[in-house]
Amino acid sequence: NKQPIIGATVKLINRSDSTKVLYNTADTAGVVKFSVLPTQYIIRASSIGFKTLEKGINVKPNQVYFEFIMSADANALAGVTVVATKPLMKQEDD
Repeated sequence: NKQPIIGATVKLINRSDSTKVLYNTADTAGVVKFSVLPTQYIIRASSIGFKTLEKGINVKPNQVYFEFIMSADANALAGVTVVATKPLMKQEDD
């Protein structure tokens, strides 16, 4: 299933200098853009309902596109029900 994962958080870590980290989120087409130099990186993508994806990539000159497919997480969060009780109110006359 190659549906875009809108809002997925993507972290790009430079392998030779792990202090150089870029973050971005996927747009409505599931696309994330970074401007980087050719070198090796670790890409980490996460989104609710999907397993975190982590892969090493080697960006080469003139390479402009990578495609990754995230797997659904069988342990995804189920629906949440919020329940509250209304406090008793007492109105007093002056």
